Amino acid sequence: MQKQWSLLLFSSIVYALPFVSSIQYWPVVFLFPVPLFFCLLTQRCGFKAGLLWGSASVGLHLAGVFYSIMHMAQGSLMHKIVPWVGGTLYFGVYIGIWFWLTTYIISKIKRYIPYIWLASIWLLFVSFDYGCLSVFNRVEGLFLLNPLLPLAECVPLLRLMAYITKPGLLLLFFVIPWAGVLGYLTKKWRWYCMSAIGIIVWVGTCFLPARFTEVPPWLSHIGFITESFYEVSGNQLENAPLLGVAVKERVTRLLKKQPQVELIVLPESSLVECPLAECEKALAYWTHEKLGKKVTLVVGAFRRDHKGLHNALHVIRDGHIVDVFEKRHAMLLTEHIAPWWDFGFLHDLYFKDWGLLTVSTNERKPLPLLPEQSFVPYICSELFFNPFPDDTYREPILVVCNDIWVKAPYIRRLMVLESRLKAVQWQRFILYVSFFYAAYMTPS
Repeated sequence: MQKQWSLLLFSSIVYALPFVSSIQYWPVVFLFPVPLFFCLLTQRCGFKAGLLWGSASVGLHLAGVFYSIMHMAQGSLMHKIVPWVGGTLYFGVYIGIWFWLTTYIISKIKRYIPYIWLASIWLLFVSFDYGCLSVFNRVEGLFLLNPLLPLAECVPLLRLMAYITKPGLLLLFFVIPWAGVLGYLTKKWRWYCMSAIGIIVWVGTCFLPARFTEVPPWLSHIGFITESFYEVSGNQLENAPLLGVAVKERVTRLLKKQPQVELIVLPESSLVECPLAECEKALAYWTHEKLGKKVTLVVGAFRRDHKGLHNALHVIRDGHIVDVFEKRHAMLLTEHIAPWWDFGFLHDLYFKDWGLLTVSTNERKPLPLLPEQSFVPYICSELFFNPFPDDTYREPILVVCNDIWVKAPYIRRLMVLESRLKAVQWQRFILYVSFFYAAYMTPS
């Protein structure tokens, strides 16, 4: 039992290390399946083993997320830590049940044990991507748990994903250490050969020529204002003139440094509590005349209508809102809550003053933001939690994110890496803009 727990804890620590530590440790992610498979293939690993490995792994992985969410909550400290404790236990029980089901299947079949464990672990991680959060009223997974995520630090390692899909690359990721462990346990060279062939094939694809290397000319015509105007817009309509002046000054300062800019992007929730359509006095400061140039602004702010409060992206030209895209996804806890646990202090932790945000059904279509270039808008979690693009266009994706609430820098970095991974997975160009990062990603 002690050996089993040591192997599982070691695996969970090695699994979390490349996610939560400095970027140079990303290759360590290849190592965590080794002690995990060694334990699964030599010990009886049921519910308790899964509970231990799941709680330790997810507790370490998501510590930065839960810490940040705790700071957003209202109420006593005991109430604030409930999502942290509850989330860790949920994933521990989820993985514990998965391990128990696997051992139950093995007890009935009594054959093909190594293959069953390989399939089980692969399907477990596929479920992390596609459905582990489904009990919370929406079929979705959690991108932060995918071991391919740190590999976005070395994009060539992800190129094979364009040919064999993300689940296919994830299977190869597990087959290589699984075959190596089998070779060690059985002393049969065929397993070592299988592991070596997998490594050669994967590494070999890194040397394939990149298909997209040129920087598009329109990129130099885009500017970014990666700061929040919360302190100015906090009093909503009363401070609209001050908000207008603050944004105007920041825009004109940017245009003096980069006079070629024709499009300026501000991140999601840049204006926080200000429903922009109700702030005519702020919009009046953003005319072409007052900015000194014809320039398009893309601003993340709230929008209110008869359906409720929307998280939206606004396109502004000459002091007028000419287009709006409303967010089609709501983040668990911070933007929505499942009906079956929307009660008492759990509701008041995040929605006492604001209320739940409304999920929109508006069409995701390209926005003509530059004279000769359109962009498909995505707002933060719409990119991260969609396993597949929910648009049918080939134009570049413009994703605006709010990462100012994230207290752990490694989570902000993982958000950028997920955008880079999505660019390869979806074979799309992605322009990523948040409060801490502005980056352009290519599909290879």
